[in-house]
Amino acid sequence: YTGGGCPHILAEPMRTNLFDYSEDFSNWNIFRSSLTPNQAISPDGTLNADLVEQDYPNTSVHGGLNNPTGVTTGVEYTYSFFVKKKEYSWIELAEGATSASNVSTWFDVENGVVGNIGSGSTAQIEDFGNGWYRCSISFTSVYTASRNFVLYLSKANGSSTADIVGGIYTYGAQLEAGSYPTSYIPTSGSTVTRNKDIFTRDGIGSLINSTEGVLFLEIAAFVNDSSTRYIGLTDGNSNNRVVILYYSNNDRIRVLLSSGGTKYFDEYYTVTSLVDFHKVAVKWKANEFALWIDGFERATETAYSFVPIGLNT
Repeated sequence: YTGGGCPHILAEPMRTNLFDYSEDFSNWNIFRSSLTPNQAISPDGTLNADLVEQDYPNTSVHGGLNNPTGVTTGVEYTYSFFVKKKEYSWIELAEGATSASNVSTWFDVENGVVGNIGSGSTAQIEDFGNGWYRCSISFTSVYTASRNFVLYLSKANGSSTADIVGGIYTYGAQLEAGSYPTSYIPTSGSTVTRNKDIFTRDGIGSLINSTEGVLFLEIAAFVNDSSTRYIGLTDGNSNNRVVILYYSNNDRIRVLLSSGGTKYFDEYYTVTSLVDFHKVAVKWKANEFALWIDGFERATETAYSFVPIGLNT
């Protein structure tokens, strides 16, 4: 649901949380800090968020949690953590996969702001309500080895010290192969894989007029890249189909209409960004095909009388 309460289908790719323990941080390396389990209500609504506190005698350097985990050269990864302020407003997420030393990015978990971003990384912070933020960094590994993934307490943006008595609440660590974070996958003793989401509905032939119609969607992408993602109506294969898709080029929305195995309408329109929601409609009727995006007609075709038939899936 969006902030305004409008529901949308969340369709995600297959991902694996590579951390064996995503919530029980007693199985991580705890350094220059203390860990107290079950001290706050986590984003899942239960009392299972842990408190990480700086070890007071060691205030010249910061403490936190560390989990060495295997990565592979050339693979994109995203490392994320749910964090809530207690005494500390800043945290530092560091990864050792792009450098011999840990590459760090800082996050303000009081105001929901990304601070300094580590070289070779991108970063984002997402508000989950009740003071919780999900902080994430994405990068491409230059190692095939076990590398450090660290959460530090931090005094301020760019700081490697922690001179405040106190700590932060932590929950839901995730390391996944991919260029952006997907929804949280809990683990407890082993990695866990969530299969990709596929939505299929057949037996709808009685609801669709085979000679004319409109397929309308309001859609947004997780990421603006050249991967292919689509939704459509078909006869069970590609002979007869009405399809709306992201395909081949950034910021491009494309439509395909086929009849009897021949494409009669294949058009696209370039939008500002695929990660924004867009209203997309494709209309088909003999000698009357059209693509509408955000309330404007963007492409038409009037030369063909063949229309998709037998649409049932």
